[in-house]
Amino acid sequence: KDVVIKGKDLKGGFQMKGDQIDISLQSLSLKYPRLELSGKIHIDQKTPAYALEVEGREVDVMSTREVALALAGQLPVTRTIFNIVRRGRVPVITFLSRGRSVGDLDDREKFSLKGNLRDGMISLSAENFGPKGVDIDLDSVVGNVVISKGLLEIENLSARWGNNQLR
Repeated sequence: KDVVIKGKDLKGGFQMKGDQIDISLQSLSLKYPRLELSGKIHIDQKTPAYALEVEGREVDVMSTREVALALAGQLPVTRTIFNIVRRGRVPVITFLSRGRSVGDLDDREKFSLKGNLRDGMISLSAENFGPKGVDIDLDSVVGNVVISKGLLEIENLSARWGNNQLR
C-alpha cells in the first residue's frame, strides 16, 4: 500500500563507537500524519542490548494509525496499540522498550507506553482484552493510558459507552 508522509522538519544524529551504535532523533515534525517525535535508540552489539525511547507530541491518532499500520502493521506492538486506540488527540506519549534483540523491542511484556488521550475512541475487543463475547467501544475518551508488561491501565477515565457516560 502506498503511504504519503508530509514532513516539516527533521533533526537527528548517528554515532558509532566500537560495538555500540547510538541514533538520536532530536525532532521530527510531520504535517501528515500530524505529530512531533523525538527519541533515541542504543544498540550494544557485544552484550547484546537494545534500548528504544520515543516521545510523541500533538499526535493525531487517526492519521498516525493509518500510516503506522501501513508501514509497520505486521509488528505486534503496532497492532496492539492501534487495535485499542482508534482516534483522538494525544498531547504527549512515551514508548520505552529494552531487550536483547530487535525482536524484543515489540514484545508486549517488554515495552511500556504512557500517554494522555483526548476526544478519543478506544476499542477493547474480547479477542484482546475483554471477557469472551464482550466488545467494548468507548467514545469521547479522555484519560491517561498505560500499557506495561502486557497490561492495559486507564486512569482518570471519562468516556461514553453507548448511551452511558462513564467516569
